[in-house]
Amino acid sequence: MRNAIRLLAVAVALTVSAALAPAQERTRTSATIRGTVVDRATDQGLAGVSVLLTPHSGDSTARATVITRDDGGFIVNVGPGAYQIELTLLGYQSLQGTVVAQLDSIIDVYAEMSSEILAMDPLFVTAQRRGLADMGGFDERRRQGRGTFITREDIENRRPFYVSDLLRAAPGVRLVPVRGGSGYDVRMRNGCVPDLWIDGVRTSGSTGLDTFLNASDLEALEVYHSGEVPPRFGNAPCGAVIAWTRVPTVEPGRRGFWTRFAIAAGFVSLAWFLTR
Repeated sequence: MRNAIRLLAVAVALTVSAALAPAQERTRTSATIRGTVVDRATDQGLAGVSVLLTPHSGDSTARATVITRDDGGFIVNVGPGAYQIELTLLGYQSLQGTVVAQLDSIIDVYAEMSSEILAMDPLFVTAQRRGLADMGGFDERRRQGRGTFITREDIENRRPFYVSDLLRAAPGVRLVPVRGGSGYDVRMRNGCVPDLWIDGVRTSGSTGLDTFLNASDLEALEVYHSGEVPPRFGNAPCGAVIAWTRVPTVEPGRRGFWTRFAIAAGFVSLAWFLTR
């Protein structure tokens, strides 16, 4: 004779039934719990559901965990006794119930899980325009006299084609043509690659200023050799190039700097991946 128990938990259904196992399926020391977990709305099997069995006796060594297969099925052997069964899956309401496993029995579990709508607190983002006074102590570092400093006035006077052109007269800086591209990469003494910082954020890559920046984007540049780099820009063994961008009004139909930066970074990453 079968015993059937239906448990309901907030739009989630769990059906448990038990029967004596056929002789060829019996074991001497355990019971078998097998089941199927489906999406209640679609009746499709749910893969990756965590099925946790915790004995009511409190014996932690008897706990059992199994993950459902692609078709939502699972099977696990446990010792005889009463267990709390808990089904969890991200995005679905969890389900708890009780099963009683008898020696040499098979417990069939059928569970229907409903998707769960997660409420989130509102997210507020505040942006502020950055002015010259916000460039991380640019003027103070310039007064200290360490490094090379290029201001917006210098940029307008020189009218460079590439951003890297601004560094041609910087002591100890060498420009290397970008292979297969346009512009130049920046190298320091002994050909080492300095760190590149843009608006206080360290970037990755080969200091490809011309890849990421246009001269019209720039408010100022700082160049430091090894041993000159201010602490806020890390311990750069090959020095650093610090770029500060302008905050102009973006013309309609023209992408802003950070949009172009993201696109350029994406192309650089793709090129690196394809040439590995």
